[in-house]
Amino acid sequence: MLKYAFILLAFFLMPRAAPAADSDRLVSEGNKLYEAEDYTAALERYKKAEELLPDSPLIKFDVGAALYKTKSYKEAVSAFTQSLASEDSRLEEGANYNLGNTKYRIGAARQEKDPEAAMSVMKESLKYYKRAIGLNPDDEDPKFNYEFVEKKLEELKKKQEEQKKDENKEQDKEDKEDQQDKEDKKDQQDKQDEKDKQDEKDKQDEKDKQDEKDKQDEKDKQDEKDKQDEKDKQDEQDKQDEQDKQDEQDKQEPQGQEMPRESASQDYHGGDMSKEEAKMLLEGHEHEEEETGDKMKKIGASSDDVLKNW
Repeated sequence: MLKYAFILLAFFLMPRAAPAADSDRLVSEGNKLYEAEDYTAALERYKKAEELLPDSPLIKFDVGAALYKTKSYKEAVSAFTQSLASEDSRLEEGANYNLGNTKYRIGAARQEKDPEAAMSVMKESLKYYKRAIGLNPDDEDPKFNYEFVEKKLEELKKKQEEQKKDENKEQDKEDKEDQQDKEDKKDQQDKQDEKDKQDEKDKQDEKDKQDEKDKQDEKDKQDEKDKQDEKDKQDEQDKQDEQDKQDEQDKQEPQGQEMPRESASQDYHGGDMSKEEAKMLLEGHEHEEEETGDKMKKIGASSDDVLKNW
């Protein structure tokens, strides 16, 4: 990997020349600073030289190299792309090679957050390496970097596939859990619905029983009332019949004539007596009358004596 990294960091450098004296001086100063790894100061000199010769592909190349070293990869891509306008095949080869390196760097920075975008940019780097190889088949550096990036892409693709598998497994797990949750909720809801349904049925049954009981109670009350009404009606009818009977008897008896009294023997004995019993009763009655007459006489005599005393 260190060799790969070293090769990947290597830039195709070319002798620099400026048509104007000031531009040449600035480029020369920039080259010294670049070699001293003071890339920011070198970029400043190259930018000033570019102002003097804005159409110089060579100065564009120098600007791109300094931007790459300061990790300003997007601006470096723009500078290297403009340097491709050179008619110098060596400069064109170097621009394509460095564009491949820059594109790889951009892709590598994105591989964690956005693997798809990273792979897309890295594939572009292969295109530039391939152009550099075509311009100079004897140069081993673009070939080496091409193979390096190609392997990196395979690793990323494999990693992405594994991640997708893991994501799919995780998604499947979540889907199963969601499905299980839905089924559990459905079962719970079904049970609750069944319970509610049974509760409703029980309530209705209880209501029906109560209604039936109320209905029976009402019927019993009505039957009892009907019986009482019938009894009252019968009592009233009996009373009326008794009254009608009494009225009929009253109509049949003579008005103003007393009924003959029954004999004493009938009052006390409730039936016929023998001759001996009648005789005894009669004698007893006569004796009783005699005693009563004597008493009355005696009482009268005493009364006269009392009056005389007054």
